[in-house]
Amino acid sequence: MDICYVIFAAICFTPIGLQEAKLERVYGGKMVVNYGEFILQITDEDNIIDMDKSRASRACAGRFCVYYHQFCSEVEGVDFCRYHIQRSDRTESISILAQATGNNLPENWRSKASVIWGSDRSRILSFSQMSVKSDEIEWPRIAPIRHR
Repeated sequence: MDICYVIFAAICFTPIGLQEAKLERVYGGKMVVNYGEFILQITDEDNIIDMDKSRASRACAGRFCVYYHQFCSEVEGVDFCRYHIQRSDRTESISILAQATGNNLPENWRSKASVIWGSDRSRILSFSQMSVKSDEIEWPRIAPIRHR
C-alpha cells in the first residue's frame, strides 16, 4: 500500500475503491469503512487486555512487528474475517471485522488496509502480510491478574 487516505487507531486505508469512511463512536473508537464489496469495522478497544503472544501469530516489516489472531468463517452465506491486533510495543488491542456486502470477500480485501506506526513509511505492515488463520474463534488473551 502506497497511500494512506484515512488513518484510524493505527490502521491505514487506501483510497482506491473507498466509498465511505464514517466515525461511529469516539470513546472506545469505532470506524466503519465501506469499499462497496466489503465493509471494515475497526474498534479501538478501551480495555487493556494483553494478547498471549505465545499463542498468537506474528507478522513483521523490518523491526516493526504485530501479534494478531485472524478467524474467518461465514454466517448465513456471507464471508467475514475478524482480526485482533496488538503492536509489539503496546498493550491496547485493535479489533477489525471484514464483512462481505454480497456473499464473498474479494481476494484483494487485505490489500486495502495496513497497520502503521507514526508517519515513517518503513513502519507500515499490510494486512496481506497477516495471512495465518486460526481455527479458534476467541483470540488468545492473558488472564488478568486478580488481587485477593
